[in-house]
Amino acid sequence: MGQGIFQRLVIAFGFGVVVLAISVGVWRYGYVQALGQLSRQGAVDLALAADRLTGQLQRYRELAVLTADRPVAAQIAGGIVDTVTRTRLLEIVDKTGALDVMVVDTDGFVLASARGVDSLDLSAQPFVRRAMQGALGRAHGLRAPFDRRAYYYAAPIFSGAGTVQGAVVVAADIAAIEWDWVGSNPPVFFTDDTGEVFISNRSELVFWQRREDQPGLRPGIWHCPCL
Repeated sequence: MGQGIFQRLVIAFGFGVVVLAISVGVWRYGYVQALGQLSRQGAVDLALAADRLTGQLQRYRELAVLTADRPVAAQIAGGIVDTVTRTRLLEIVDKTGALDVMVVDTDGFVLASARGVDSLDLSAQPFVRRAMQGALGRAHGLRAPFDRRAYYYAAPIFSGAGTVQGAVVVAADIAAIEWDWVGSNPPVFFTDDTGEVFISNRSELVFWQRREDQPGLRPGIWHCPCL
């Protein structure tokens, strides 16, 4: 009789082990499937956000290039800075939503600006130096002449002889670009080469830090609240 009870216990134990193994297998399969689906959805959301951001910035890139080919840019670079030329720059800003449109000379000094930041020295800015070499310059960050997050494009102005006689600098307000997708789900952020969050659809994440040796984000340096 004792042997029969032992056999039944062994059978019950074996059955429990099989059920447990099947349950663990089903749970792990579902878990892996859920992670895979979440990963794919995250990749899609990030790709859509990146495409949208790229498209919005592309507008300002084209604006810089097209404005550099307009007569008003050549006039200002040639020294004609008057009410008419300033008004035309302001019209460009008003129609495109750019933060500012500036024309700088070959020394990097602002000759005219839609926002009135004339005589500003931008010669130390790498994106301006790049434009003076005949290529399109670009940069982002908190830099002169604006104390806010901005993306800058600098397009060279060529003379009739093919030499660079100045550059058009277009500044895009990052906060204005984010306005269309702030609060949308899921949270998305873009970091610069230092790991700092520069663009996000969650304003509270801006300027947080993402370190390579640590997971997640960490609070960064506090900046001006006007951003």
